Amino acid sequence: MDHLIAIALKFIGIGLVLWIVMDLILGVLTFGTAVTIAAVITLLAYIGDITIMPKTANMTACIGDAAASFLIIWAMGAWIAQQSDVLVWGAAVSAILIAVMEYPYHIYLKRNVLGNNTHRPVTNNG
Repeated sequence: MDHLIAIALKFIGIGLVLWIVMDLILGVLTFGTAVTIAAVITLLAYIGDITIMPKTANMTACIGDAAASFLIIWAMGAWIAQQSDVLVWGAAVSAILIAVMEYPYHIYLKRNVLGNNTHRPVTNNG
């Protein structure tokens, strides 16, 4: 259940960013396209979060989320909307906002989903 709540929170945050920036402000994506792209980013980034967060710092995970978000928004947006110039800027702004949103989200994820499994010291028992 913790994973479902975490995925829902991530999807809502990413979806709001994409809807506001890419649809309401720039008008390059429809609401449905923004939701579709948000779903793809959410699923791929969540898999990254649960594999990267236990091994790295929050900032590293945020940078990874920003890079992945930018590439996914740009690629899917270009494929669906076919508007390259405004789309690149919108993808960059959206990726930055998603990374900013992800910082407190990663803190939540560490405390409530990943628990004490993060940053375990490596020991040599041999």
